[in-house]
Amino acid sequence: DLKNRNLIWIGRFSEEKQPMHALRIMELVVKSYPDAKLYMVGTTHHPNKMDKYFKECKRLKLTDNVEFCGFKIDVGEFYQASSIHLLLSKYEGFSMTLAESKAYGLPTVMYEMPYLEMARDNKGIISVKQGDVKGAAKEIIRLFSDDELRCRLGNEANISLKKYLDFDHANAWENVFASLLAPEKEKLPSNNKIIVETIISHYKSCWKKVQNEIS
Repeated sequence: DLKNRNLIWIGRFSEEKQPMHALRIMELVVKSYPDAKLYMVGTTHHPNKMDKYFKECKRLKLTDNVEFCGFKIDVGEFYQASSIHLLLSKYEGFSMTLAESKAYGLPTVMYEMPYLEMARDNKGIISVKQGDVKGAAKEIIRLFSDDELRCRLGNEANISLKKYLDFDHANAWENVFASLLAPEKEKLPSNNKIIVETIISHYKSCWKKVQNEIS
């Protein structure tokens, strides 16, 4: 029914998923909604490396507002207990959590990833710029304060998933790479162009990081 003040963040506790941002966003949210709760579902590849997240949560005085749920095979209970999904990745290939949250009828507050097919129509989604912690917190507070908007976006999210259930992902990727072999005069479709540019951008970023580590 989306009547609670709970959020769900789900994924690996890794740099590209930016779990620390979830804690900083929550720090701002609880100033307006002290009873708000964040379920963080997942863990690191080495669970003993979770300590830094526990310490940051304690430093931000969020121990009563954040629940570290660990790795779960069945995550349905956490979606059902939440009213907003939080997606803060630097990048995604195919965001399974976005699909799952739509299936459960949750609105999503996320960092912009315009190349994600499920995010292109913005149905059930509120996007802010990458790294905009304050902006994400502001949108969460807005959703918590507007029951009608929250429920409407949740319904939109659920309805929007239906068109993807029979989507042929393999064929779509084949078309992307086939388009790269087309003559230069044939321009890439807009979405394919975004995908290619994103792949190149992240490749350059990763390569620069490797070069810096070597030097």
